[in-house]
Parts: sequence; structure tokens; C-alpha cells
Amino acid sequence: MSKAPAPAELLKHRLEIGHRIRVSRKKLGLTQYQLANAMGLNPATYNRYELGKHSITLGILAFFAEKLKVSIDYLLTGKETLPEIEISITQTTPCERYYINRYRRLDERGQSLMDTVMNHEYQLSQGTEEGSNGIGKEEI
Repeated sequence: MSKAPAPAELLKHRLEIGHRIRVSRKKLGLTQYQLANAMGLNPATYNRYELGKHSITLGILAFFAEKLKVSIDYLLTGKETLPEIEISITQTTPCERYYINRYRRLDERGQSLMDTVMNHEYQLSQGTEEGSNGIGKEEI
């Protein structure tokens, strides 16, 4: 049977979630009052969530994720997971097939370099310039 986390660990986790809520809200250009109002929350209650002073339920966390246009995973861990996409070769364009074939012909160093560039460009396109999300070739 696992031991319950110590109160200090719980507080640290609440603070981290609150920080990610605040960062996500600011990226959308919203004030605390605007987001609280959009969620139907009392602004003081909203403020306690953002400051990590109030425990957050899964339902409220899901609502935050929806309003902030991020995943629950991001709010909990700080890591955005990308959905797995099944694409058949018939759904790709000739240009995409060209680049897939070229990528497959690269050696390990070349593929690693391309992975780094693609992850960086993806992060820029998503407005998350903080760095790579850690997805590497071995996970593809």
C-alpha cells in the first residue's frame, strides 16, 4: 500500500498547477477576473487556485484545461502530450511522402537533427517556446 504524499509535497504540486494555470491564462491575454467570470467562479476562489492555496478537483481541472486550451496532462505535469495520429499513406500529400522517404534515408545523426528541428518548430507554432517536449525518435 502506498503512502499518502506529505503535506509539503501536496502544496508544491498545487503551486506548480497554479503556476501553469497562470502562465496559460497570460498566454491567452486574460485577466484573473475575466477567466474566473468565464468559468463561473468567484474571483477570490479563482485566485486561490492560481496561488495553490485551494485543492483542485478533477472536474475543475478539466474545466481549466478546456478554457485555457491546454491538456489536463499539461496542467498536472507541465508536459503536453501529443495525440497519436494514425495516418495511412493515402492520406499524405506527395510532398509529405517525399520528406518521409528522405527522412528514412538519413543516418541516426541526421534523423536526430531533424527530430530536434521539428520539435523546436512545433513548439514555436504552438506558442510554447520553452523547449522540446522530449519526444524523440524512439517514441515514434
